[in-house]
Amino acid sequence: MSRTQNQYQASNLDSVTADSPGQSDQGEHVLKAAQDCFSQCLIKLEAGFNDYGVSKLHARILQYLPVSFSTDAHSIGIRFEHNIFYLEINPNWFLSLSNLEAQVQVLLHAEQHLFLMHPIRAAYLDLIEGSVSLELFRSCAEIEVLARLSKPDICLSTLELKRKELDYLKSLSSISVESLYNDLKTSKKMNKEAPSKLNSQQKLSLDLLAHIQQSKACCDRSHWSINGGPQKVRMFKAELDRILLMARESLSILELESLSQEDQGRIRKVHKDYKLNQSSEDFIEQNRLQEQAEEELDRVILQMQIRDSFFGTYLAGCVRQVSSIIPTAGVAVRCDHIALVVNPHFFMNQLKDLAERAAVLKHEALHIMFKHVIMIRNDQFNNKRLYNIAADLEVNQYISQPWSLPSDAVTLDSFPTLDLPRNEVAEVYYKLLLKHQSEPNCHNNIQQITQRKNPSSDHQAWDSSCSIGSDGTDQQTELDLQETQEKQEKQEQRSEQGTAQSSSALVSPLDLPDELVKAQEYEIEKQVKRVVDQIPGHRHGSIPGQIQRLLEKWDKARQSPVNWKRELKLFMSLSRRSTRTHTNRKPNKRHFIRQRLSLSTQQVTSDAIHLLAQSKPNSLPSITWGQLSQDLREEAISLNLNLEKLGHEAPLPWLHLPRLIIHKLQNEQAHLAWPHWSALDEQQLSKLKVLRTPLSTHSLPLDLYLSLAKESPNLLPKLEWKDFEANWLKQLFSRFPHLSRVKNFAWPILPVQVIAELYQTNPDFFKLVWSDVPPQLIAKNPIYHFTGQEAFRIDRMISKTQPGTKRRWQRNTILVVIDTSGSVSDQDINELFDHIDGIKSQGADVHILQVDTKVQIYYQYTGKTRPTSGRGGTDFDPAFEWICLARSGGVMTPTYIDQKQGQLTTKKISLNIDGVIYLTDGHAMTPTINPQCRVLWALTSSGSSDRHLKDWVHTSKIMTLPKPITV
Repeated sequence: MSRTQNQYQASNLDSVTADSPGQSDQGEHVLKAAQDCFSQCLIKLEAGFNDYGVSKLHARILQYLPVSFSTDAHSIGIRFEHNIFYLEINPNWFLSLSNLEAQVQVLLHAEQHLFLMHPIRAAYLDLIEGSVSLELFRSCAEIEVLARLSKPDICLSTLELKRKELDYLKSLSSISVESLYNDLKTSKKMNKEAPSKLNSQQKLSLDLLAHIQQSKACCDRSHWSINGGPQKVRMFKAELDRILLMARESLSILELESLSQEDQGRIRKVHKDYKLNQSSEDFIEQNRLQEQAEEELDRVILQMQIRDSFFGTYLAGCVRQVSSIIPTAGVAVRCDHIALVVNPHFFMNQLKDLAERAAVLKHEALHIMFKHVIMIRNDQFNNKRLYNIAADLEVNQYISQPWSLPSDAVTLDSFPTLDLPRNEVAEVYYKLLLKHQSEPNCHNNIQQITQRKNPSSDHQAWDSSCSIGSDGTDQQTELDLQETQEKQEKQEQRSEQGTAQSSSALVSPLDLPDELVKAQEYEIEKQVKRVVDQIPGHRHGSIPGQIQRLLEKWDKARQSPVNWKRELKLFMSLSRRSTRTHTNRKPNKRHFIRQRLSLSTQQVTSDAIHLLAQSKPNSLPSITWGQLSQDLREEAISLNLNLEKLGHEAPLPWLHLPRLIIHKLQNEQAHLAWPHWSALDEQQLSKLKVLRTPLSTHSLPLDLYLSLAKESPNLLPKLEWKDFEANWLKQLFSRFPHLSRVKNFAWPILPVQVIAELYQTNPDFFKLVWSDVPPQLIAKNPIYHFTGQEAFRIDRMISKTQPGTKRRWQRNTILVVIDTSGSVSDQDINELFDHIDGIKSQGADVHILQVDTKVQIYYQYTGKTRPTSGRGGTDFDPAFEWICLARSGGVMTPTYIDQKQGQLTTKKISLNIDGVIYLTDGHAMTPTINPQCRVLWALTSSGSSDRHLKDWVHTSKIMTLPKPITV
């Protein structure tokens, strides 16, 4: 019979081969029966393992072992092949055993060979396959297993051993296979050379060996050989150790305590081999303590929900972990979340009662709510240990009855000489501590807090460079330097072993990218808002006033500075196509003549140069990059870094030049043959809505500084009267006597002419750029316009409708491109489509294109089913390439046959698109394809980036969706 298939699965299933269809059906029946019996054996071991005198550890090991049923096996054995090993069982032989007890016994018998690692130990001796020595070692391994099993009746029933041999076998229960191998090797040699010198014990050994070698009822040992050298041996040993540790981890504390000394010794050896820091006894004790700490943690939170509703609800929903990674309790930053970590020994043994345990948990919850673990990243907090003290001073003020702080907690009373104000934030306390830290009393208090060994709140996870105590101080003092160095050496050893940092490892917030920190900060706000919504109305009084003020502050900060809804509607209106029809009135033929006559006295604007560069590039002067002055080239490169690659002989790229550079070039080289307004035809002239002059984005005009002084004085520098010259102040107070009665300097009280004088005489006070000005302030000013990249002064408006004609608007076609890379959430999509639905109801045709690194699907939006987020990479070019192909001749694209049922087909899509709204997080390279239509970038609010979109010349607008704190 040949073997045609052999599967090795951890689910303990395989197949039995056969030579004919009839035999195949019979083989499947036998296989099914053998699998059922095997499952019954595992259930029997799980439920009644004490009947067989073995611990539950061995029952679990059998559950984790890969098993194969094959007729190639003689009985039951262990096979090592390629990169796997498994327990191989002949199903016919297994079913032929007398009863379930016999089947259980043979499984335990084979498992013992693996538990004792006999195949691995045989490989260590380098015995040659087929040699007498290897067969002797395998027989000795069989004897060791029979001696260890407390109920070997089933396996010994066919050996027909005498009473003396059985007693001798029991006496070998504590001997190792290597010792037995050496003894039997010596006894066999003596039996050949001088049989008369053998004693009775040696004769019993040889008789027992003969019975074992002749018996076929024992474990099949013919496939123990491990091919592949020492590397394969180490690999199989590591896999065996892994299975053993998995089995141990699945046991309860009582089951671990019931392990025999030999089993515990085997586990200790694995710990020693892999330098694990816990013995079996330590593991049992820690498991018991951890279970108690988890139960107590749940009990404390339940009591807090009853007596301190808000914080109890918050702690019930936050990520908690009982672990020894920190010595006491603290807030730990993970790669994907923020967790509250509690050391079980500290929580159960050092905190004496419920009041202290609840106070410590509330202390850590406040650290998370106040975002101290995030704010420590701020560069203004150079002294991290002082900031940690300040953070504890802030949160501990909000912990009172019925909870009580531990005796080592840092409170305002810890600094009695400073007279610290109450109910202030951590920033205020930080500045005061920084100011007074050199004073003897304050310095001594800080030192005393620093040297505490086990503070009640641990901040070491806030900063990977030092270990922070409850007071936020650096514990790398002389007393702890040796301990810290040992920790660093252990960390280096772990890194040398190639231990990768998982998502659950401690990470300093200082090392996290900004995008991830923003996401975690939002999650904190979202969790607090969720807790407020969960608390019943009659318990809203338990919400502290500071938390309510925080929520108001967060709501205000999350509001978009730009009216993005208005921007979206404006984009839709500007993306509409129109046709002109004649009315009953006679067209005014002199309209464009008068328009050109009015423009002829003015210089061609940079906007007109851009229009001519697209349609009539030959009408522009032939200028090379090298003909520009050095200062102008440097300024152009600072505005568009791609220009740095141009050589001196390269023609000037008009379309990529910022309009400010074109304007300055016109003035710098006015002698060149610049085009006149007559070069623009009527269609091009109608595209111009305004005449505007580009302005430098690095400086603001005086008009905006006057507006800022009245509406946003906090953006201007904070000055005092002493910052000005005495003579100037004297003249100022004589001109405006009311200012002399004002104690503190303030921008809003200054007259306009005074600000204008300061603007001319003290330019150091006026260093704001356009991006610093609130967008709503620029929007209210009709004189200036800022696109986000370029600033302009509006000179005049141009009439675009000729008398005697009427403009008829067509339904505009908008394509919404959804970035399905996973960075766009369903919440972002719903936020955008709440307003697209309203625009669609006003007559716009909306189409959807879902794209990651390639186009996934296209369909027309009906308003009934909204798109959903997905997973993948991000690339902008595939969407714009699809737009160009759809406009030119059509492109084959997956689309819906029936959107309700989700049936897809591939069709040729032709679409004339007026505008594109691209919903993305912006994390991709700058696009290289011109879509030939307006493009509005709608960036998600969490972790979004516009750095690759600002320099793209075809960007019409970039807006960021607001992220309200909603559940």
